[in-house]
Amino acid sequence: MKEFLEKLGEALLISEEFPEYSVDEKKLKELFSRLPLHIRIFLRLSATFLDLLPIFGIFLGKKPQRMCKMPVEDRKRYLEKISRSKLGLLRNSFLIMKLLAAFLYLERDDVKKNVGCFVPIPNKKVRKPNIPEDGILEFNKRLGELRLKCDVAVVGSGAGGAVVAKVLSQKGLNVILIEEGFMPAPSGDIFDSLLNLYRNSGFQITIPLSPTQPLILLPSGRCVGGTTVINEGTCFRIPDSVIKSWNSDFGLDIDLEEIHRYFDRIEKDLNVHRASAQLVGKASLKIAASCEDLGYSYFPLNKNISQCEALGLCEFGCPIDAKRAMHVSYVPLALNAGAKIYTGLRVESMEFRGRRITKIGGKIFARNGEFLGNFSVEAESFVLSAGAIQTPHLLLKNGLANSSGLVGKNLHIHPCFALIGIFDERLEGWRSVSQSLAIDEFFEEGFLFEATFLPMSIGLSSSYIARISEITGLWDRTAVLGVMLSDEDSKGSVRVLADKPVILYRLEKRDLQKAQKALLEGCKILLSAGAKKVITPAYNFPIITKLEDIGKIVPNGFVWSAYHPQGTCRMSGDPFRGVVDSYGKAHDFDNLYIADASIFPTSVKVNPMLSIMGFAMRTAERIAEV
Repeated sequence: MKEFLEKLGEALLISEEFPEYSVDEKKLKELFSRLPLHIRIFLRLSATFLDLLPIFGIFLGKKPQRMCKMPVEDRKRYLEKISRSKLGLLRNSFLIMKLLAAFLYLERDDVKKNVGCFVPIPNKKVRKPNIPEDGILEFNKRLGELRLKCDVAVVGSGAGGAVVAKVLSQKGLNVILIEEGFMPAPSGDIFDSLLNLYRNSGFQITIPLSPTQPLILLPSGRCVGGTTVINEGTCFRIPDSVIKSWNSDFGLDIDLEEIHRYFDRIEKDLNVHRASAQLVGKASLKIAASCEDLGYSYFPLNKNISQCEALGLCEFGCPIDAKRAMHVSYVPLALNAGAKIYTGLRVESMEFRGRRITKIGGKIFARNGEFLGNFSVEAESFVLSAGAIQTPHLLLKNGLANSSGLVGKNLHIHPCFALIGIFDERLEGWRSVSQSLAIDEFFEEGFLFEATFLPMSIGLSSSYIARISEITGLWDRTAVLGVMLSDEDSKGSVRVLADKPVILYRLEKRDLQKAQKALLEGCKILLSAGAKKVITPAYNFPIITKLEDIGKIVPNGFVWSAYHPQGTCRMSGDPFRGVVDSYGKAHDFDNLYIADASIFPTSVKVNPMLSIMGFAMRTAERIAEV
């Protein structure tokens, strides 16, 4: 693998302006050791496939040779051809290996300093609530059986679980939080963040339902605070129109005034406010000026931040704790009210008697992955807040709460892609808060633009461009426009395979049509802002210099990522049409609740953190009443 990556990286990245390409073998081994087996197999098969494919050129009268044995110029031409292939398998293999090769090289400090996008981390921490010494429990020695009892056991400490724990513990209930990950300590090192804060080190992907469909990267958090630690801190309230449609289409009784009261409380707790011009940054202000010229509606985004230093690292854990993620806000408040959080505990089993869950259990792990023992928790009530992938996986694994047959079905995500404008002037887009502006001109048509910025190692892997050395030196002149689709006719589900969750997803016609229009409008915005060219995610036309080129682009050939999985345990007033009721209580059990994005019947159309928290607070209030 090391040899392949170095030969690949040499062809993609090296120029006279940059340091020699090499792979840190220690980091490569550490990364592979954290990846699940099926991801490791996929990476090794992709490397072997791309390396050996040129041998078959013998049937076309060409010299048979491995890619790794080709002269560098031949390698460049070969990879360029692969990146433009009409075969999705070839493009996906190229993309995943390009991502790995680029990341391992471009995250080196000497390379970032060479390009000029190295940001020193201030030696400070934003004040947060104190945490009791005995509030967080982490194990590093072999145990026997850890047996726990409480009033309410909450699985997961992200946007849903942290809120439930805080509300119920402040009402005097004995609450235990069960968390598979550990307390984060972000340092600003992106490699370290991927290993320790992300599930599967960031390599969580959807499996396409046909050979022409793309793989979609679907990252999520695995740490105390969950995905709130690695999101951009963008705070939208769920649109009233979405809640009204749920009430009418799914027989729910969600009171708008009540849910907005919860939003008011949460926004106050998290210090939610609009991003200032300083935090928006010079690159995004270019986009704002373009929207003014085009007459497009836009606004600064609401962020849950305090004393932000505009380090551009929101999605890798804020190193100064300026983002009020759950591990520095609601989790400490819950612990100060008497809750306990047990880290390194992976829930695997659920037991029941009649209509009551009686016990959950699983395995205990150290930070290094060493198995330490088993645990069980008995409680009066149980709340699953593990997210829209892990929550249905746990229920399906145990064959529970699925009389409707809908657990794991109805997966909604927000498919996304990035457009990168390259300008003549230095913009230093990383000196900003991640996701700073929203352009909602086309919101009713099903897509939202969010001006943001990506680390060089990630951004240069968001296109099919093979010779990325040609744009690496221009990264200080770029502005990034993210496109987020609200999926409409696309289909997805969560299944169980070999005891692991498998995410299936298929992009359908109407969503691909929205992507086509979003690409056109996004290119228009960036070109109007003064970009000399726009890097697109399309394989057959990766660089746009004029709007007339758009018609040649095939949306199904995009580089996609996605966020905000929802819907896999949806709410409904009818037990045959949903898994839980409008308060998140399972139809099949009297003491089992779900408080995460899996309960949303359809896409919420916006970044969902605040929506998850609002509904979790509503669920917690109902549990306290019961």
